[in-house]
Amino acid sequence: MAKFQPLVQVVDYVPQIQVVDYVPPVRVTYTDLNADLMAMLQTVTHTVTHDQDADQDADIGADAAADVQCQDFWYATPEGDCVPEQGMVQTECHGNTMSIKFDPRVLGDGQDIDAAYVGEDKIDQNCMPVNTPDGYELTFGLDNCGTTLSYDEESETLKYTAEMVIPPKMQGFIYFDQQMSWTFTCSYSTKYDVTDEVTIATSVSKQNFEAQGSFDVDLSFYQTENFENVAEDEPFMIGKPVHFGITLNGGVPLKNLVFVPGNCEVINLENTEEFFQVWNSGYELEEAGMCDGNLNPVNFEVLQSPNDQSAFYGMQYRGFAFGSVSGSSGEQQLKCLVNVCHVDVCNSACTLGCFATPENQCDEGSGESDQDQDSEQDAAQVSNVVSSFVYPECYPNCY
Repeated sequence: MAKFQPLVQVVDYVPQIQVVDYVPPVRVTYTDLNADLMAMLQTVTHTVTHDQDADQDADIGADAAADVQCQDFWYATPEGDCVPEQGMVQTECHGNTMSIKFDPRVLGDGQDIDAAYVGEDKIDQNCMPVNTPDGYELTFGLDNCGTTLSYDEESETLKYTAEMVIPPKMQGFIYFDQQMSWTFTCSYSTKYDVTDEVTIATSVSKQNFEAQGSFDVDLSFYQTENFENVAEDEPFMIGKPVHFGITLNGGVPLKNLVFVPGNCEVINLENTEEFFQVWNSGYELEEAGMCDGNLNPVNFEVLQSPNDQSAFYGMQYRGFAFGSVSGSSGEQQLKCLVNVCHVDVCNSACTLGCFATPENQCDEGSGESDQDQDSEQDAAQVSNVVSSFVYPECYPNCY
């Protein structure tokens, strides 16, 4: 029997060794460098370190986004969330309503947009998006379609939130895709100015799921205490009642919101540093004549208050003149501070002073108890409403 002899080739192994001359580290003393070079080195070192940190943060964010797979027309944020591309979803905030619009391309094939709804009512057509040539759209009242109202103490804003549910398409009595839920938020700012001469349009901001708006607050003068006919450029008589009203959102009430005239003052437009306070709802005890049982200096009265049908205050005070005005007529400006608050926020600017009741005060140990806190910080919404008027030619001897 022949024996199998494997062929084995033996070679000498020669490792590849790279020989370099050893260069010992050189110690450099900075005393040999001038001050300018030292400053330059420090600047370069700081800049490089900062850029490296920024690059590292960017790399982390990029890695987080890279790990997330988003559907078409969505992209991953550095935090790893999927959001629609710019302009694909829009939110508009108005004084009484919220509008949402979205491109159907942001929906997945498994979502049943025809069954989508906002709130909890799945069959209310007023709370279901409608297909239009520009995409799907829906406008609903801030009190409708299951919206919720909250007060953000940190930002001092009122936030209306609505949730839209897009169910999956059913395959018989089963489905293969998850239900989609979108949350839309409208935040309302805390300060704005309006006059009876210039209408300030409700601000609208269009973003993906959050936007900002403002309530519409208006001040107008009226011919009589019935507050039916607006006084158009009509002079007011000294010693006679001046009737004016403050309206919120065109007079349409919103649930869980209250508003009050916090402070009203008449300004002498010939000397704007001269003014007279006719009303202060957050009065201090030393300020007599507001609502402490003493007679108001100009007989200021609240004749009509808001109710479930009307968001309107009707007020009056006795017309007066400033002694510093020597002409036959004097132009004045009425300016009021209006506070709009969440009804459940106790001891807010809407529940202090003249508007304080046992029902709207905080229980002991709960809520804000510091009565000296600035009313602007307590208010959920603060507005300055301004209106001006001119006394007649008979001024100041009209009576």
